Amino acid sequence: MTQKAATSALRIRPTFMEDRLLWERHLGAIEGDLVLVGKPGIGKTFLLQKLVEDDWGLFDAGWNISQLEDAIRDMQPARIVVDDAHLGGDRLIGLRQLRTQMNADFTIVAVTWPGSVDEVSETLPGAAQFEIVELERDQTLSVIEELGIKGQVGLQAELVNQAHGRVGLAVTLACALLAGDVREVATGDVLLRDLVGWYRRTLGPDSRYVLGFLALSGHQGATLGQVGEALGFTQPKVAHLIRGLADGGTLDEAHAAGGVARLRVEPAALRYALVRDVYGAGSRSLELRAALRHLDDAGSAAGPLLGAIHRGADLDRQFVRDLVGDHDSDAAVAFALLGTAELHQALESWPQSRAEIIRAAHWNEVDAEVTLPLLLAAASGDDRDESSDADHPLRVIGDQIAASNDPVGIIEAAIEVIDSWLRAGGDVGVGLRALAHVMRPQHRSTSLDPGLGTTMTLVEVALSPDAVAELDPLWDRVIEIVEREKDCPVKPLIDELHYWVYPRLLTLGDEPFEDAERAIRNVAPRIIERLVGILADRPGVLRRLRSYGAEFDLDIPIPSDFEVLFPEDCEHPDMEHAEWERSAEAAVAILAEDAKSRSLDDQVELLHGSDAEAAAAGITHPRFTPRLARLLAESTTEPVTWVDALVRRGAAADLVAPFVLRSVEVDAAGWRDMLAALIEDDSYSWPALQAALTRPVGDELRATGIARLTGWHSDVIAALIAQDEIDAETAECLLDAPDPIVARDTAVAIWQGMGRIQASDLSQAGQARWREVIVSSPPDRFWYSEILKSDPGLFAAWLRSWFARGESGAADHWSLPHTLREAIGELPLGVRRELIEAIPAGVPSFFLDDVVTKLVGSDLSVGEALLNRDDIPDLHWVCLRRGPSEPWMERALLMLNRGWEPERIVGATMFSENARSGKESHHWQEAVDAFSELEHGGDKRRGALIDAGLKIFSDLRDRARERERADRVFGLRGLGL
Repeated sequence: MTQKAATSALRIRPTFMEDRLLWERHLGAIEGDLVLVGKPGIGKTFLLQKLVEDDWGLFDAGWNISQLEDAIRDMQPARIVVDDAHLGGDRLIGLRQLRTQMNADFTIVAVTWPGSVDEVSETLPGAAQFEIVELERDQTLSVIEELGIKGQVGLQAELVNQAHGRVGLAVTLACALLAGDVREVATGDVLLRDLVGWYRRTLGPDSRYVLGFLALSGHQGATLGQVGEALGFTQPKVAHLIRGLADGGTLDEAHAAGGVARLRVEPAALRYALVRDVYGAGSRSLELRAALRHLDDAGSAAGPLLGAIHRGADLDRQFVRDLVGDHDSDAAVAFALLGTAELHQALESWPQSRAEIIRAAHWNEVDAEVTLPLLLAAASGDDRDESSDADHPLRVIGDQIAASNDPVGIIEAAIEVIDSWLRAGGDVGVGLRALAHVMRPQHRSTSLDPGLGTTMTLVEVALSPDAVAELDPLWDRVIEIVEREKDCPVKPLIDELHYWVYPRLLTLGDEPFEDAERAIRNVAPRIIERLVGILADRPGVLRRLRSYGAEFDLDIPIPSDFEVLFPEDCEHPDMEHAEWERSAEAAVAILAEDAKSRSLDDQVELLHGSDAEAAAAGITHPRFTPRLARLLAESTTEPVTWVDALVRRGAAADLVAPFVLRSVEVDAAGWRDMLAALIEDDSYSWPALQAALTRPVGDELRATGIARLTGWHSDVIAALIAQDEIDAETAECLLDAPDPIVARDTAVAIWQGMGRIQASDLSQAGQARWREVIVSSPPDRFWYSEILKSDPGLFAAWLRSWFARGESGAADHWSLPHTLREAIGELPLGVRRELIEAIPAGVPSFFLDDVVTKLVGSDLSVGEALLNRDDIPDLHWVCLRRGPSEPWMERALLMLNRGWEPERIVGATMFSENARSGKESHHWQEAVDAFSELEHGGDKRRGALIDAGLKIFSDLRDRARERERADRVFGLRGLGL
């Protein structure tokens, strides 16, 4: 092998501060001349300069021949570096001649771009080639950090994105940032200056216009033909410029429509700066409207044009607005962020992007007096949990404040806006929830690491003592709102007060912030006392506030009835929970006896009113109102009147249930009409259905109740069967329920045997119906695998039924849970062979391949049975899953004997049932290793299969490695980095 062949494929990925001895070891091992290849900004020249400084060689500074000759005599360099060698082939020839004339032994290092490597190599015959490739994102980040850019995650991420894997650009951008050119870096001007400067020197001034037009085409990109037409260039000229720009690494292939390649500018920051420089620079600009006519879709330019406007471009904003498509939410948001007037226009022009526009405008502080009321209005009726939905309007309000470095002013303004919104008739519940977010004394932010973006950093810390001191008086404004809205749902604020009482919860991690936490905790007693004073008639709120007040020795009394029904949970160290529960139930019994002497309205208020107060304060446990309802129901002679009173008040269903059951038990007047009405009432159907299923209500009402049951009642049915409240006759009726899911879940509950009813307790007809329900029903998530595993005959019957449903077109609705698919493989071999014969020919293989794979397993005889089914050829390939291994090889040889090519056989192993985790390349490497471990033993057929496997999976591994490498350099595409 020649030296050039040995070294041409050598690729290194240097880091900025890497030990230069490593470079000397790599480059010094190459004898003779060298062509060093790399894209603009890759760092090749910079790193060679560093080596030259350590007497590695002489850097040609553009001297004339006489100056070079003098420098060579004085320094006697081992190497002479010629930068941008593609700009002056004559210089390389002159150096070679000088070396001969002087009888010198220096070598020439010619630095060039990838597209010029052949041309330069021809000028420097015999030279080795050495390529420097892009750094991975984490390596680029280390370069930036070593230069002193640390801790500023947003800036670091922007530098990494703009550097695009090129260490030279990373250094340039970081140095510009350190010099104070923050805006120039953010706008892409530094990138524009350096990259476009390189292209102008190398390719000429027209390169700027080509880049500008491609940047205008945005993410969609443009064709070479469109570039030529827009700029009036000939196709050869366009091709030459594009080739040079592509070599520079600034262009990326967007997509190919109709087989025509499209190119776009990357990264986006350069795209926006180019559009501003080429089309938005006033009198020096190219004609924008003329350029747009050459794009397939002028709307694709909206994003780049708006990015240019944000960077100071002189463009007609209304003209650009008209370019934004109805569904281009990114461009709509970018337009809205231009200012208050544009925000209003955006909301009117793109209503389908309204939520995104409002969120982005508020987050970017376009105009809080506009965006905050819009967020509040959007939150009305939105009952999602803000803690788990980051796009919830109220979460946006809280996150924007929490991410601010100076939140107090924003908080004060937000309180005033919320107050005005409430006075104008805004939803009080939403307003209080918003105030809870606003008043959290916490700085909070979330960020991905600036490198590969695989590590998330959460920052949560209490506000400083100074900020808390400024926030303290703002509580008075909040409490004034609570006092004005006397009956408002204060739970959100009571929940938020938790952080003021226990401020340690505000800080993520183990490090305490004692001064800040002390300052926050010192504010809490005053807030608690003020709230107690204005909410003295709200026992649920008082119960919550008392738990807080105990931390500060505040005595907060609670009405005794409420305290009995919603006591503090067992916390006494000397009391067992069972003892506490007996004591609590005894107190409820005493209260029940006392309540019986009160009027019906007072008793209903005691039950429902206490429940409502507890719910309003967020108290759910311990809750003894259902226990009180049962005690009161046991002795009432007017249960139907009770039901009517509780339903009219909107009481909880579990408070109504004891009175419904009591009505049936004592045969109270009107109970049948009452029960029939409740069965149809969605709010109270389950107590009525419980009575219909567990009490002697007669066949008609029982049938009415069963007809009302749906899959939503599955848990109720299972619980009633487990608690022995349903007799065998009713269970058989449930097996005939109109809703097939009710019938199935009844059959499953009976099989579980948690109550007295077993399948054997059913009548002969009932047992037959139980079996029929199991066989004809779709599986549940878990129990079907247990039921069917216990009876192979039943399992086989169920699978035949499943096959039959597939032929009727229903199988695609009933995908099999994992546990059931796994259980198929445990069926006896004889049963599996019989089931192979039952596979329907008319069902698409997509719905059957997993099941058939489990039927075949690793057994050769079952595989042969499948292959003998000539009417289902699309399923034959499943014999080859779960490979490669020795059992797989046996089945593969069987397929080979039937005329399958080795590549086709091996290809089937890609569809493994094992879920892949980790890197894709590692997954394919495991397959390569598995094929490598197989022995052919001199058998050419085995050898052909092994060779095919090694080739196919090696190719897959190599392609995956390239994609993973690109992700590490340019960012994870799924994360948009």
